Amino acid sequence: MLWAGLIVEQHKGWLKSIADLPEDFNAKGRMIVAHSGNLGDLNIDLERIGPLAGTRFATVKPYRSWSEVAFALAAIFKANGRFTSEQIAAALPVDLECNQHITKIDDEAKKAKWLAEHLAGSKDGDQDATFF
Repeated sequence: MLWAGLIVEQHKGWLKSIADLPEDFNAKGRMIVAHSGNLGDLNIDLERIGPLAGTRFATVKPYRSWSEVAFALAAIFKANGRFTSEQIAAALPVDLECNQHITKIDDEAKKAKWLAEHLAGSKDGDQDATFF
């Protein structure tokens, strides 16, 4: 576990804003990272972009918690295929609105456990990552 933590540490700080994402990164993921506001506003913004092209979802399911948002963002990163697990783990505790569920966890061991569980549980290949 220490070894994995050191690798994540190497990637710390790579994601500071939407500008750090590839231009062709998933539109929903870009919107989640760029969002600054409350959960209701994020759901409204995501509903406005509607179902994303190339996904199997006909509607946008609203998020019920910031934990769901972070979980979905992890799945979007995994589905993208260009990010290592360590890069994703380093991106999720960044001080962005979308990560507030994680950033509010004060205990580093609990934060690491949350990241490990949710990175393992997020679905690969799910371009929309709305599966709650």
